[in-house]
Amino acid sequence: MKKLLLFGLMAVFSSHLFAHKFYMSITEMHYNEKNQSLEIMIKLFTDDIEKALESKIEKPIFLGTEKEANQTDSIMEAYLRKHFILKEGDEIMEYDYLGKEVDRDYTWLYIEVEKFSTDLDHEIKHALLTDQFEDQKNQVNYYLNGKVETLDLHLGKLWGTF
Repeated sequence: MKKLLLFGLMAVFSSHLFAHKFYMSITEMHYNEKNQSLEIMIKLFTDDIEKALESKIEKPIFLGTEKEANQTDSIMEAYLRKHFILKEGDEIMEYDYLGKEVDRDYTWLYIEVEKFSTDLDHEIKHALLTDQFEDQKNQVNYYLNGKVETLDLHLGKLWGTF
């Protein structure tokens, strides 16, 4: 019995020694041919985006709870517009921030770019959370005509072309 208890404690403590938090977001961009728009969903860890937003207002925002701060959506949109930029040629593209969905672990942000042209080259700056976590990775998956193009963006490479 003592050996079993000792083994169990060793397993628990060793898993904590090797546990490592990783910082990653996944962005899905789908071209909607019917509307000629680009539909974007960004999946973030809720605690990470909450930390980033709280650093801007220096108080808790309680993201996704009944106590969520009233100004959370405007702070989220301002943070998004500063750290997530799309360009078509040399022009910064306008987009609509449609809102967010929050659960305990993940937060999804929804964006739409109207009048999106698939015939032109585009650039994306995806710097979300790189101001908080130097090892933040932002994976971008662009879906067009049944194919996917993946960009891996991070602090050393904030811009990509699709």
